[in-house]
Amino acid sequence: MDSFLRSNFKLGVDAAVAAGPVGAQATAATDLFLKGGIYSYSRAKGLFAGVSLEGAGLGTDFDLNRAYYQTTSNPKEILYGQVDTPASGKNLFEALSALIKQ
Repeated sequence: MDSFLRSNFKLGVDAAVAAGPVGAQATAATDLFLKGGIYSYSRAKGLFAGVSLEGAGLGTDFDLNRAYYQTTSNPKEILYGQVDTPASGKNLFEALSALIKQ
């Protein structure tokens, strides 16, 4: 839960080369602190070269929290269940619970 309370940023680098009948590509991504990772591998045919740099951020939108929960509570209070769940959230929890029981 504490991870959601901090602003997070993920960074990924991708490089690929394919020439001739078969080529290969490997990718890796991690967070800013190099603690997590996503890896992939693929094969290709023909001529190809490419590099990409990707990033994603996760943050808190205080205005949306205020509008949805009808409170000025902070994200920590929301995540730790110290704020009443709105009716739409209770409906979601019930639907997910029904799916888990199947």
